[in-house]
Amino acid sequence: MFAPLPAQVESNNQLAFVASIKPNNGDPGQYLTTPGRVIARNVTARFLVAVAYGLQPFQISGGPGWVDSDRFDVEARLEDAKTNSGQEGLMMKALLANRFKLVLHKDAGESSVYALVVGGNGLKIKASADQTPGTGMSPLGTMRIGATGLVGTGVPLGLLASLLGTRLGQTVVDRTNVAGRYDIDLRWTPDTAMVPSASAEPGEALPPPDTSGPSIFTAIQEQLRLKLQPTRGASGFLVIDQMEKPTAN
Repeated sequence: MFAPLPAQVESNNQLAFVASIKPNNGDPGQYLTTPGRVIARNVTARFLVAVAYGLQPFQISGGPGWVDSDRFDVEARLEDAKTNSGQEGLMMKALLANRFKLVLHKDAGESSVYALVVGGNGLKIKASADQTPGTGMSPLGTMRIGATGLVGTGVPLGLLASLLGTRLGQTVVDRTNVAGRYDIDLRWTPDTAMVPSASAEPGEALPPPDTSGPSIFTAIQEQLRLKLQPTRGASGFLVIDQMEKPTAN
C-alpha cells in the first residue's frame, strides 16, 4: 500500500478557495494562471494532474480511461490571493484531491532519461532583461513550442528541459547548474519518431521548417550550446491509484 504524496496531505490544510468544474467537448484548449487564479478550458484530467505537480502528461501513468477522453473547464480562485500568493499549485492539488478524489504515488523505479547539460564551449543563450524569479505556478515569461521550434522569453533552463521532454516524449532533467532566465529561439526539423504534442501556449503557429535543417539534438548543440545526454535516472513519473469524475457546478 503506497502512502499518499505529501501534497495530498497538505490539501487538507485550511487553504480557502472557490472552484467551478464543467464538462467541455468543443472549445479550444487553454491554460492560464494569474496570481491567485487558475483558468483551464477543454483540458483532460491527466493534463490537470500534470500541471498541478509540475510534470508533463506523459509522466502521469495509470488512471481510468476517462482521464484522457473527457475534457473539463476549470476555474479556481484563492479567496485571499494577496496572503496566499504563490499557492496556486497547492490550490490545484487540493482541488484534485477534493473534487476528483485523486490518490497517487511516486514511481520509485529508474528509466532512460535525457540530461540537459552545458556544452564544451559554454552557453550561447541571451540572458533576459527581466531576471525576477517566479514563485509557485506564477508565469515565467512567455513560451511557444511546436513541432518545429521553441521560442521563449524569460525562460529558466529547468522549464526548457521540461518542454523539450514534451517533444521527445521522455523525461529531460536539468543538469546545467545554470540559474537565471533566458530568451530562447530554437529551430529544428522534426523527426518522425518524435512524439507530437499540442502547443504549450496559444498563439500564432511557428514558421514551417527547412527540410534540410538540423535534428532537435543537433539544433540544441549548435544554436544553444547545450547537449542532451542519454542517461539513467528516476523516472519522475506519478501513478494514479484512484480518480473519480467530479460533479459539475
